[in-house]
Amino acid sequence: MPPSIERRLYKEYEIHAAVSDVWIAWTTEDGVRSFFSETCHIGESPGDPYEIYFNMDVAEGLRGSEGCKILRKEPHRRFAFTWNAPPHLEQVRNQYTVVEIRFSPLDNEKTKMTFVHEGWGEGEQWDQAYSYFERAWFELVIPKLEKFAKGEDPWS
Repeated sequence: MPPSIERRLYKEYEIHAAVSDVWIAWTTEDGVRSFFSETCHIGESPGDPYEIYFNMDVAEGLRGSEGCKILRKEPHRRFAFTWNAPPHLEQVRNQYTVVEIRFSPLDNEKTKMTFVHEGWGEGEQWDQAYSYFERAWFELVIPKLEKFAKGEDPWS
């Protein structure tokens, strides 16, 4: 595996939806609820929360991306936010990484979406977090977005 400074999760996608729809899916509470998680707190501007909750039955601080913030918001072009490791990776849980999503229209009904997750440290728990998110983003979250964009039920 390359050194952590170069390590990143990166993929490009062709999403079958207009840029405005893909943008809304990532940047608004209604959008996030449509494919990512039914419970979230998404702010409006850089510095505001980007918190997505996966388990409301556990103690506060262990429910999801608590403490994560919007870093960049260039409408219909770029969106970036901090992200944290899952609670079971206690040593790296509160050492935030950065997710950036870039949006480019391919036509009125298709969007090129570039997904980048970087800022990884070194060590066993960082390696575990990297592997965890490689699977979570590319095998679970983004496929759910693709299903939603096609008008399919992302939760099935």
